[in-house]
Amino acid sequence: MHMTSERGAATHLHPAPHYSPEAVVAVEGVTKTYSSGQALRGVSVSCRAGEVRALLGENGAGKSTLVKIISGAMLPDFGNVLLRGRPVNFRSPVDASGAG
Repeated sequence: MHMTSERGAATHLHPAPHYSPEAVVAVEGVTKTYSSGQALRGVSVSCRAGEVRALLGENGAGKSTLVKIISGAMLPDFGNVLLRGRPVNFRSPVDASGAG
């Protein structure tokens, strides 16, 4: 794909060099409940290499809980974390970091 800049010069756009159609990291059906209530219910999301995702929501929506589960700081009650399509059970952020 290419575009033309304001000065008329061609600008070539290329996909991110690390883009892959396979999800690098994904969560499927993740649920987490605290004594105060359910933080996550059946959450599924994936991210491929080269993608940028934003995690937005109101206070108490479960954003931090989801990140903690993906990073290995917390275990989900139900559901799976996948790394390159394979289920993983990170026991700590060090485990998650070591896996890539």
